[in-house]
Formats: sequence, structure tokens, C-alpha cells
Amino acid sequence: MVLAQRGGIQGAQDYTKYHMPKDNRVLRYARDETGAWVQAPDEYAIGFPVDYKNASGGVALACDGTLWSSGDALRNDPAQAASLLPGGPLVVHGLQGNKISLVRPFNAPPRSSWFVDYDGQFADPENAGHAGDVEVYRDCSGGRAESFPGWYPIPEWYPPEGWTPPVWWPETPDLDLEKIASECIEAPGMPGSFDCKYTIVVMNVGAADYVGQLHVVDNPPATAVYIPPPGGSIPWNCAQPGGAGSPISCASANVEMLHPGEAETLEITIQVTPGNTDNIVRNCAILDEDHHGDDPHGNNGDCAEAELPRPDLEIDKTFYWCVPEGANQRCFFVISIENVGGAPYSGPLHFVENVPGGTIFGTIWDSTTPGWVCLGGPPIECSLPDPPGVTMNPGDIEQIGISIIVPAGIGGDMQNCVGLGNPTHADDPLAPGVNNACEPFTVASAMPIVPFKKNTVVPKCPAGWSPVPPGGAPAGWQMIAVDGINPDGSKWGIMCMRPQPKKQPPLTPKPPAPKCPAGWSKVPPQGAPAGYKVLAVDGINPDGSKWGIMCMKPRVVIPLPVCKSGETRYQSRGQIPKGWTSRKVTRGNRTIYCAKPPVFVPQPFCRKGETTYKSARQIPKGWTSRKVTRGNRTIYCAKPPVFVPQPFCRKGETTYKSARQIPKGWTSRKVT
Repeated sequence: MVLAQRGGIQGAQDYTKYHMPKDNRVLRYARDETGAWVQAPDEYAIGFPVDYKNASGGVALACDGTLWSSGDALRNDPAQAASLLPGGPLVVHGLQGNKISLVRPFNAPPRSSWFVDYDGQFADPENAGHAGDVEVYRDCSGGRAESFPGWYPIPEWYPPEGWTPPVWWPETPDLDLEKIASECIEAPGMPGSFDCKYTIVVMNVGAADYVGQLHVVDNPPATAVYIPPPGGSIPWNCAQPGGAGSPISCASANVEMLHPGEAETLEITIQVTPGNTDNIVRNCAILDEDHHGDDPHGNNGDCAEAELPRPDLEIDKTFYWCVPEGANQRCFFVISIENVGGAPYSGPLHFVENVPGGTIFGTIWDSTTPGWVCLGGPPIECSLPDPPGVTMNPGDIEQIGISIIVPAGIGGDMQNCVGLGNPTHADDPLAPGVNNACEPFTVASAMPIVPFKKNTVVPKCPAGWSPVPPGGAPAGWQMIAVDGINPDGSKWGIMCMRPQPKKQPPLTPKPPAPKCPAGWSKVPPQGAPAGYKVLAVDGINPDGSKWGIMCMKPRVVIPLPVCKSGETRYQSRGQIPKGWTSRKVTRGNRTIYCAKPPVFVPQPFCRKGETTYKSARQIPKGWTSRKVTRGNRTIYCAKPPVFVPQPFCRKGETTYKSARQIPKGWTSRKVT
């Protein structure tokens, strides 16, 4: 859940300010492993001015995972004007776009962002609150068209009366069996077991009607167990009398009539505990030979392969910014490794960093999981060994911040590439093309040296103090700010540090130091990684005053809802086409609707010479009739009785009802 703050209402007479600016944030809340909301949110850096709290109340999410937030004077920071001006105007009232995963500290200041001004005017720094709500047009329905195997007739097509089939058309009923697999899902409450659903289509591809029960034998893999009940377009009875791994016998509950081109479906579910390494569940089905005879056309059986969910790692790289470091430039990047698969990944992580020619790999400056190690190259190989390794549920992201050094004299447009490394991840067959990512970036040319003016003041640390290094002061050291004056008259400064003066320890027992609870670890000096839960643990100093430490642990990410294979995803029930079957899928606070078109059930019709009636009461007395049902539609077909003439004798003959009545010696004949 992402929330945007807007300042208190301001009613400026000149219509410049509509709200109180520069203290409004964009916050991201998440749930813990119990589903409860975590009270401490993550925060996004909105705008360059100090504290990055320049939001104006609007927030929206695009389909590609880009978060758009409205804000005031988003690039107007005089302290960073020199580096920002080459990228465009500073006074931008409108929108900031950034990847939704880049919460602080990874995008502070927000150099990995896009900025859009709402009115194209850049000389109004006093304005505030003119950009408020933001809406993003998006079509995230996704899905894909269903692909049916084999040959299917045109919907609503029936052979007309008097239709003569071509010479190649089979002269008898011919049942064809096709099998379709859906993606397997984890069995509820049974870790390591999966439910795999298959659809079997039985079609009459012959030229004559098929009348009778339908009998199908499904041959599942070893140890697979049938999960009742069956589904499909008609009622079925299925059983697995031999137990796990044995054939599943299914028969239609009623006698069915299939006209040429008509079909019925059977849906069965099996439960498997995978033992093969390729994660493929192959399942075959045939029409039962004991009931349907031989297969002269070779179309009574078919096999389908379902795929078990498995992890799938995808790598991405985002350019952060470049800062001067002596005569060189140090450029910062964020590498994101996301599990986009359907199952958790546990083990080591490994990527290969290909730095641009002439540049030098710097260091890892932050990471979600501590313990990353990089070896020199080129190329540079970085890995997180196992142990500690990682466990990444579907949707989890591991982020690593790296830097490269661009020596003096090198500048302009460059490209920095990274790939999931060999041999752990590079052979991923599920996602070709997303195991590598390249990020373009630009290094500004060296700035000209400006001579110092008389009023220029270069700040220096006092005696006993030293400049604070890029990584920050050691824990417990004192820090002070020392101001200076730039050649243009603007102020700047440096931070200086020194150790705390030693104090005489009190003559009282030292209270125990606060400790993190089981499963929690202490927050490092650079702060907790993005997505971690944070907890304050209090302690007591010897003088009775309180102090404490901050502890952290990974936050469980609830995976997003997904549709099964063959289903189309919709954001609301109102988008689903009329007549489609649908189901509601919810994961955490996200809900989608999955739908699929109905299986075509042909309408009943009468044969040539028969008259159609809607009810048996309409049939004339004495007529012969039959009941015809297809799906939920029933009609009655009837025809008048055939006149049969009565038998009679010829002229000169006498009629008798039995042979015993005929006088002895008379010639006779039987008339029927």
C-alpha cells in the first residue's frame, strides 16, 4: 500500500500556494508474515530539495512497476544545481517517476527518476500544490489467446438436411481424443506436493452420429493420486481402483449422442510429489478399447505435459548518480535480482559485472543481505555464498549497490552491463533474455578550474578533528560542521569528527546491554535494507538514563495473484465477457479475476422427417417420439405412424382366421 501526503490548505491571494510544501512524504506499507500491517513504513525520496519530502498528494502505479508521484519544485536544490542543470530546468512542478522498488536509501537523492512539469513553465519557484492527484492510463489485463489442439468445427455449424459428405469423409462415427495440460499449483496444506489439472476433449470427427457412453482411461505418472471430483461439459464418474500411479477409469454418467463435429470435455486433477529434475509431469489418456474398439485412424489417445512451479531469477540494473572524487568520478548503481517464478529459491547468488572499458570497479556500498564478495577481473564476479545464502519467495528482490570509478579524461555516454553468473544461474531456461541487463549512463566532462576570489573561504577541520570519510563517522564519535564560501559567494561546508572524550567509569555495576530478539539482527550504521522490519529495543545506562538499539529482520512479501494457464486476467468482474466462467483470486491486499470462455455445447435438433416440439404434450396422439437433450436444452422429435394395409383374400377364396378352420382337402395360402 502506497500513500501520498499533501500539506495543510493554503489560501494565497495570488494563487501561488494551495498547500504547505516541503514536509510531505510518499510512504510504502507492507504486511508481515502474519498478514498484519507493519507500522513502520518505507519512504520514497521525492524531489531533490533537503529531506526529499516534496510530495503534493498524488500517487499512481504504471503497469511496468513505475511509481508516479506529484510534487513541488522537484529539481530545485541550489546545493546540487551544478550537477542538475545539464539534465534540464530546476523548477519542475508535476510528476516524479521511479521504480517502485527504489525506496530510501537506494534513491536518495532521486537521480534514478523521471520528471514531468504539468504546465511547461519553469520560472515559478514560489508555486506549491498546483499538481495534485495523478491518474495513469494502463491496460494490465495481460492473458493470452487459448490455443486448441487438433481440428475443431466452426461454432454453431451443423450439417444441413440433405448434406452429402465429401468422399474423404469417414463413413462411420470416429471419436478423436485430445489432451490439454494446465500449470500445476502447490497442493493446499501439503508442501512439496502439487495439483495438476488436465482437460480431455472427446470429439466425433466421423460422418455418422455416435450414441453411447464415453469411456476414457487416464494413465498418470508413478505415485500420482487422482483428486476427485471430475469436471467437464457433462457428468462423469471416475475412479482409481489400483491406488497411486495406477490408471484412472472414467465413464460418462449418461448415454451421449455426438453428431459429426460435436465434442464433450472431461477435467481431471492428479496430485504428484515431484521426483524428476526437469519439473515436467507427463500424462497420457486413451479411449477405452474394451468399449470403443480398435483405433483404425490413430486418434484415440494423446499425451500432455504440465509444468511444476519453480523459481526464476531475473536481473536488472539501475543507474544512481556520479559524484566527483578527486580528479575522477565515482558512479553508483543498484542491481536488483528478483524471483519472478512460482516457487521459492534457496541458495547462493552470483552475478558477473562487465564495467565499461577504461573504468575501475569500486565496491559494494550496500546490499539487502550482508556477505557479498567480489573478485577482480575483468569481468568482476560477485557472489553471496551459501551459507549464508538467501531464501527468496516469489516476488522477493535482493538489491546490491555497487560503484565504479571513471578516471579523469573519460566521459560522455557509457553502458554498464551485468548478468547472472555461471554456473549457478546462467543456464536458466525459463527466461531467456532477462538474465542480463545493461544500463546506459552519462559522465559529465570535467568542470573548468575557477580561481579563488579574495572572499573565498576553504573550510578546514580544527586541531584534533579530522574530515568525516565517505562511509560516515565511526559509531560514538563527535561530529561538527565547518562552513566555507564558494567563489560565487554561496556557502558550503565539510563535516569533521573526533573520538568522544573519555569519561571516568562510574563505580556502579554496568546494566546489561539491550539485545535483539531471536530471529532479529542489529541494524548496521548505513541503515536497514529496503523491505526489512525495524524494531527498537531499549536499555538503561549506568546513570539511569535510557538508550537503545535498532533491530531488523526480513519482511515476508506476499506474492501477487496469478491466473492459471488458459485463463485471462481481468481487474474487475465487470470486464469479464458475458457467459465466461470466472473465479476470484486474492493474495494479500490484491485481487484479480481469472476467466475462460465456456465449452461449446451444441443445441439439440431433429432428424429428417421428424417434427420438433418443445414438450411431450404437444405431440399428436399415436405419433412415435423421442427425447433429445444437449447441455441444458431439451426438445422432442416425433413423426406420424406409417399406414399398414390389412390382409385380404382373392375372389373365389374364403377367409379363415386359423389353419385349423380350413376344410380337409382344400388348398390354402397364408396372407400377412
